[in-house]
Amino acid sequence: MNSNSTAYCLIKTVNDAQEFIFNDNIRFSDEDLFYLKRTLTENMIENLCLAHESEVIQINIFPIEQFDSETFERYNSAKVNIKCFTDKEKFLESLKQFSKFIFILADTMGISPTDIKKAEDLISSDDNSLVISKSENNDICYTAFNRYDNNLISILLDTKTNYDYLLTEIKTEKFFIHTIGGHFRVNSFSNFKLLYNKLSHKDSFSYCSQYIHEKLTNLFIEYRDYIK
Repeated sequence: MNSNSTAYCLIKTVNDAQEFIFNDNIRFSDEDLFYLKRTLTENMIENLCLAHESEVIQINIFPIEQFDSETFERYNSAKVNIKCFTDKEKFLESLKQFSKFIFILADTMGISPTDIKKAEDLISSDDNSLVISKSENNDICYTAFNRYDNNLISILLDTKTNYDYLLTEIKTEKFFIHTIGGHFRVNSFSNFKLLYNKLSHKDSFSYCSQYIHEKLTNLFIEYRDYIK
């Protein structure tokens, strides 16, 4: 086991091109949608690294069909080990060495290093704790929990699972549940517009670095006529 007993898992979402159609069938190109999702994933890797600058951590990315070495290799170091999984069984097996778990939907924005540490504090008790980050439109942004639970993990790997469905599918009496807000997923064009608005405020630098801001600005320029 690595020196940090928490498994950090970025769950890649399906690129639903239909959600990025706007203005009478004008839509994101496949290349732009891939770029957006990759950049959001990179942002979460940055924030996980910043939350644990003095610790050894493992970041698991699942599922991933195409390993983008240019994106991820820059973060690998003696203290950060990024593992990419295409196989579900191998991914699940890798989790069994850990005692705490944070599952983050990789298209989420708004989660700062401070938020990550707070989630870890909430699952550090002896209680069977479950932290759920819920967006304003009921999307699950991340979950944190301190017991390996096959049923819970199976539900979370379905990236279309929303907050209400999750609560109907788990035995809520088993968990001490903390529900928090303030995060959102960039899983539609309307949420891409929300991303543009959020990043125009200075406080966004707490969860999105200058480097990521600049990468996303390329997309904002491309779609500037449709996001204001």
